[in-house]
Amino acid sequence: MVSLTTGRVAVVLLLVWALWEGRDYMSVFRTKAWIIFLPLPAVILQYIFVPDFGQLSRFLHLAIYSFLGGALVATLARDIGIVLRATLLAVSVQSLLLFFSFFSTEYRFWFDSIVFSGSNFDASYVYRAPGFSSAGGASLSVIQSFGMLVGWLLLRKNLFYERVIGNSRYLIFLAMIMATASCIVVGRTGLLMCCAFLIIFIFSVESRMHFGIFASLFLVSGFAFFGDSVSGLLANDFSSDYFTTWAFGMFSGEDDTLTTLSGQAIPSLTSETFFGTGLSNIVDGVNPSGNDSGFVQGYYSMGLPFAVLHYVAYLAALYHVLKWLPFKPRVAVCIILFAIELKEPFLFKYSTMMVIMALHFAHRREYLRQYRSVRRL
Repeated sequence: MVSLTTGRVAVVLLLVWALWEGRDYMSVFRTKAWIIFLPLPAVILQYIFVPDFGQLSRFLHLAIYSFLGGALVATLARDIGIVLRATLLAVSVQSLLLFFSFFSTEYRFWFDSIVFSGSNFDASYVYRAPGFSSAGGASLSVIQSFGMLVGWLLLRKNLFYERVIGNSRYLIFLAMIMATASCIVVGRTGLLMCCAFLIIFIFSVESRMHFGIFASLFLVSGFAFFGDSVSGLLANDFSSDYFTTWAFGMFSGEDDTLTTLSGQAIPSLTSETFFGTGLSNIVDGVNPSGNDSGFVQGYYSMGLPFAVLHYVAYLAALYHVLKWLPFKPRVAVCIILFAIELKEPFLFKYSTMMVIMALHFAHRREYLRQYRSVRRL
């Protein structure tokens, strides 16, 4: 039986809307980003001999949700500025839901009963919030971290036709703070990405004058949210000391993620791993590769040549679809996304790529629209 996920519901609704309105969304598929799927024939062949649907499923999800979903969002929005504002709004709403679910055990169990969750913790776990998404944990935190990046993009001068003015600027700051704070209750990976995006934000010439306001608001909100008074609103078995160590341990050196990853063995290069085992599905909690890193899982499943081809093609495609960004932020985003792949296979998490592809397709539509207008003159 096909499980109900928020991603599937969203794509189906977008597709029904596009077909009903008769919108032309197929033209936006003319993009070089499809080079990501160069290893797909080899993955299909591996699936024929080794009936493990995991790796093939990742490519199919990337095509359907990230590419088709991104194209549908771009068709609906028609403007890259609208995509940015809609993304920031969605992240803000999700942030509020994450805060609510962090304190509401009833909500967690209700949501768990109606929507399939891909997170590695259940509704009874009090230290991480599920939000309103099939994604959870680190995957959801990565999506939430884009609130920081999108907010910064909206604040940049002359990047998207008009500059955000007046009180809207402070609403964007507030949304960025909420996105960052939400990562604290859902996953540390997103919090680390927010810090990386914050560095980009600091070195933005147009935004430097506002950084003092942003930093002050963030610190005040952080102390207010994680003060001792919060403990009284949480479950009796909630430990503030454990939670703060878990959430902020990576900044104080108390986090053991790097130690855990370094202790995981990398499968040796044999004829089997060179051509690919075709195995990636986790069965009964056992990871076939024995390693959490996305790079290692890709190498073990697809084989060394096709894994290298995949990641080189992915990097080239990512750099291409981010061409609407200035050079330095574009390179920084590519580095950040590939860096977190060392921890988990995040590059196959379709929600993040869906946002990127929606921005790419929206930018492409605007470019084609302007090009046609010039040709008519």
